[in-house]
Amino acid sequence: MKLFVIFFSVLLITESLYSQNYNKNLVNNYISLGAGITLPSGVFSNIGKSGYNILLNYTDILSDVVAVRSETSYHFIPFKKKPTDNTYHILTIKGDILIGMFSSKSQFKPYGYAGVGYYDFATPEYNIIDPYYGNSITIRKSNTGYIGFDIGVGSLYAISPKFVMYAEADYNLTFSKDNPINHIPFKVGLMFGI
Repeated sequence: MKLFVIFFSVLLITESLYSQNYNKNLVNNYISLGAGITLPSGVFSNIGKSGYNILLNYTDILSDVVAVRSETSYHFIPFKKKPTDNTYHILTIKGDILIGMFSSKSQFKPYGYAGVGYYDFATPEYNIIDPYYGNSITIRKSNTGYIGFDIGVGSLYAISPKFVMYAEADYNLTFSKDNPINHIPFKVGLMFGI
């Protein structure tokens, strides 16, 4: 964590030294890497506890106020109840439309977004103890795919036109009556202009 704070502190100091020497308009295409915390929501919060996520995305800024993004993210969510230390895994592949102030002269560029995606929910194989008979029961590994949508807000911080930091929070809702995997990821990352 200290390394993370030091890294971003150096970036902010460097940016402040050079902030007057360039145009803060962004380039059109970015590849970004990010990570963050994922909180289960709704029924899913009864079986999972807060975990973490990693992500990779591609963003194309189409105009001063509209951008599109494709994102692949992977969420690791630990089981809430013992006797197991396993984690649930969610692979998300989604597309978003972003509405924001991308041509703003400010270094902070807030935006909102919404999109649809495919959510692959994986449960690992694990053993539990039968509470009535005391014998071990093996729960088999399973994968289930869901279609869902997300809605969220975020902000870009332009260090330079080709190097941007971002922070986001969104709500992901899957279309499932039986086992919804709704979750709220908080993400931070770096965008690299291409």
